[in-house]
Amino acid sequence: MDKGLFYGVLLWEGEQKIQDVASRLEIQLDKYRTLPRVLVFHLAIRELLANPVKDNVRSVNRMLSTYNQSLSSDAVYLMSRGGVTLAGSNWLTVLFCNF
Repeated sequence: MDKGLFYGVLLWEGEQKIQDVASRLEIQLDKYRTLPRVLVFHLAIRELLANPVKDNVRSVNRMLSTYNQSLSSDAVYLMSRGGVTLAGSNWLTVLFCNF
């Protein structure tokens, strides 16, 4: 086989694999894209952002746990604009980090 043809085939195969991985990654990311848009309209989220007291935090923690299970994600967090974690789906197992 001609070296140019060989390298051309390798290049084509590599591009095909990259496109396949990119497509699969895009599908995975699509699962999470709508979540912030959905959650922003949830009353419990609005109440927690306006008044971050324990009862509101507990309510949102439970709700985020449910969403997390549905998405099969590692964790879902609600953070303030300042990077403070207000609630999280993993509230029973870990302490939150602020970013």
